[in-house]
Amino acid sequence: MLRRLTPVLLTLVVVALGITALAARPDRGADRPGADFVVLVGAAGLRWDDVDPENTPTLWRMAEQGAIGSLSVRSAHRPTCPVDGWLTLGAGNFAAWPGARPGGGCPAAGVTVERPDGIGANLPDQPSVVAHNQEQLAWGAKPGALAESVRCSVAVGPGAAVAAARPFGRVDRYAPTLPENPAELLGSCVLSIVDAGTVDDDDPAVRAAQARQADARLARVLAARPPRSLVLVAGVSDTDNPARLHVAIADGPAGRAAG
Repeated sequence: MLRRLTPVLLTLVVVALGITALAARPDRGADRPGADFVVLVGAAGLRWDDVDPENTPTLWRMAEQGAIGSLSVRSAHRPTCPVDGWLTLGAGNFAAWPGARPGGGCPAAGVTVERPDGIGANLPDQPSVVAHNQEQLAWGAKPGALAESVRCSVAVGPGAAVAAARPFGRVDRYAPTLPENPAELLGSCVLSIVDAGTVDDDDPAVRAAQARQADARLARVLAARPPRSLVLVAGVSDTDNPARLHVAIADGPAGRAAG
């Protein structure tokens, strides 16, 4: 039987589960399994009606063995566009990327990711994004809070970089795309965040292809996951109006215990 999580805010599932798994805590015995690594695979717009055993077999199998739920994603903007969802994940509170939302939809957000050293990355806009959220929005979110809670984190792809950037814009480890064998990268920090792409097209065939691509990236992550790792899959945002419920799966020591 599939084990289900109560629908909750994205940040409560990902940040609370992730930080609980990563936080130092006393040994509670072998009957209380925990994770040494957390890997979050995010796909903006991914919904349960995008998941089926033929087109997305990895997601389907992971849902069968893990804990599943439906995410109601919320940010400081409506709709919660992809960049807002990634930013809210990194802030642990309702956050929003600065800029207008013409017509109430989601504009193409150009996130600048600089790679000065080939190891990590810098988001030069991050200080102004932090100031916007701290000074102009009611929630007082601080983008970068998630990254500041761990010693180091990995980001793969631009959305993940937004979630993993520290308040001054530094991403500890960064890869623009997922390597064919990401084992070394995913094992280099206790927290890894992977941008598996966006599922947003209105054409059913194109949307299915987008979901299939996200599923293939997830398969590479699962094949290379560190030992004793909790893998979280989340549809991190909406892509237009109206708001929808999105995929949430947790698989690993802590995820299975929660089911």
